Amino acid sequence: MTLAQLWRKPEFKILIAGCLIMCLSFINLLFIEEVDFLKSYSFRQLFWIIISIFLMFIITRLRLKTLKDISVPIYVLSLILLILVLFIGEKISGSRSWLKFGDLLSFQPSELAKIAFIFIIAKFYSELGAYSKSYIIKYFLGFVFFIF
Repeated sequence: MTLAQLWRKPEFKILIAGCLIMCLSFINLLFIEEVDFLKSYSFRQLFWIIISIFLMFIITRLRLKTLKDISVPIYVLSLILLILVLFIGEKISGSRSWLKFGDLLSFQPSELAKIAFIFIIAKFYSELGAYSKSYIIKYFLGFVFFIF
C-alpha cells in the first residue's frame, strides 16, 4: 500500500478548532499556577498538547479504511495496557489506574481504551450493517463489546 492510498487532505477546521481549545486551556493553566514551569502541570500539559497536535494531524489525514484496519490493534493494545495497570499501575489520588514512566510522564490507559472502544464499535457496525437485518442482534453484540 502506498502512502497516497493511506493519506488524504487534512480537515483543517478540525485541526484549528482542536488547537484553539488546547491553547486556551494551556493559557488558563499558566495563569493559575505560580510554581517553576518545568515542575508544573503546565509543562506536562504542554508535552501532551504537542503529542496531541501531532496525532490529530496524522489521524485527520488517514483514510477511513486505514482507521478501520488499525482499530483492532489499537483495541488489543488498550486491553493489554489495562491489564498491565493491574500489575504495575501506580496509585494516584486513591486510584490505581495510572502507568508511570519516569518522574514527569504518567498515562491513564483508560483514556486510550475509550478511543479504541469508539474505533472498534464503529468498525463493527459499519461491517455488520450490510449483513444483518435484525437490530436486536446488532445492539446485543454492541453491548457485549461495551461490557468487555
